[in-house]
Amino acid sequence: MVSAMNILFIGESYIPQMCGMTSVTRYLAEGLVKEGHKITIATQSHYENDKIQEIINGVCVHRFKIDRALLKTPVGDIKSFVEFVFNSSYDAYIIECIGSLTSDILIPYIYKIKGVKILYSHGNSFPIMRPFLRRKNLKYTLGNTFVYFRLWYRNLFVFPKLVKSVDEVVILSRIASDKSIVDKYSKKYEILDNAADNMFFDEYEKNEPLNYPLRCKYDKYIISIATYTKQKNQLLMAKSYYKSDLEGVSLIMIGPRETDYYQNIVEYINEMHPKYPKKDVVMLMNVPRPKLPNILKHSSLYLVTSEYEEYSISIIEAMSLGIPFVSTNVGNARILPGGITVMKNSELPSAIAKILTDEILHDKLSKEAKEYADSHNRESIAVKRMENIINKLREQLLR
Repeated sequence: MVSAMNILFIGESYIPQMCGMTSVTRYLAEGLVKEGHKITIATQSHYENDKIQEIINGVCVHRFKIDRALLKTPVGDIKSFVEFVFNSSYDAYIIECIGSLTSDILIPYIYKIKGVKILYSHGNSFPIMRPFLRRKNLKYTLGNTFVYFRLWYRNLFVFPKLVKSVDEVVILSRIASDKSIVDKYSKKYEILDNAADNMFFDEYEKNEPLNYPLRCKYDKYIISIATYTKQKNQLLMAKSYYKSDLEGVSLIMIGPRETDYYQNIVEYINEMHPKYPKKDVVMLMNVPRPKLPNILKHSSLYLVTSEYEEYSISIIEAMSLGIPFVSTNVGNARILPGGITVMKNSELPSAIAKILTDEILHDKLSKEAKEYADSHNRESIAVKRMENIINKLREQLLR
């Protein structure tokens, strides 16, 4: 029996500001509350109407008006943030991400933390960055190059200090992008898989028809659920679909909102439609999240064409429903069962067709995906694993 603990999560995002890190922090924080622990979040305020303090599903959230200046240095009410972290007593401090705004602020003061210190690292984008890479204009080209050299310096001199200063580092997989720096400087580390929302696992047991109007031409469809951005690279997805030999299969893309990149995809689809009248691409926005498991369950394949991922939550959401995937070689996709990860983007059309036209392969991958998600990617598994990590370190500290 683990005794109740007072735990502080420190990260640059939390509800209502949504991203992958927010999703992970939310289910860990709320799960630990259900286990009887007191959980507090210290985070950045992202919106003007943000409450400075509120309780969300039992989690006490404190927001601070901190940000980054043009040259990426922390600015804002840094004093209040630092005082809040160090003037309260917690059994454990979970610092989110190498290179986050909040961890950057805390690095000079990390030695002051008296409780268990855990760095929960969600990846390190530096290894895949390239300086002088041509972007859409000079501003973005120079900006990318500046960020590259800034991160180069911080990887050499700043991030190692953070890694060496904590009692434990938690990474996402055995091939995580931050594993090299952790291997070099950490005392020890643990691996904690990402988890899919319980509603995706629950949907698997249901036997309900499709309950949302997709407006697609065909009953059979392949799907992607991601923000419309260059990083998610849905333009490559559309191009791969049009290049494939698929017939009688629609491509469904679902994103939270319209973006400039969304318009780029629309223009491409409008250009391709007269040439490929039997193809069908549907782009949706603002689909209520509770509807997603049902929509995903009735798909035949999940697609990821991202330029960068660390541990795609959307892939494991699909896996939890027994949906095979095809992914570009990003993050840990290549070590996940239940799909095909292509080494070259040009291989995407053939990989998609291979799974959809081989019923035996499809069923095999579906089974592998479901079994892995059941045993590795449930929120309850992640919560219990984090609880055990904290408790073990706490016992060591008290000896």
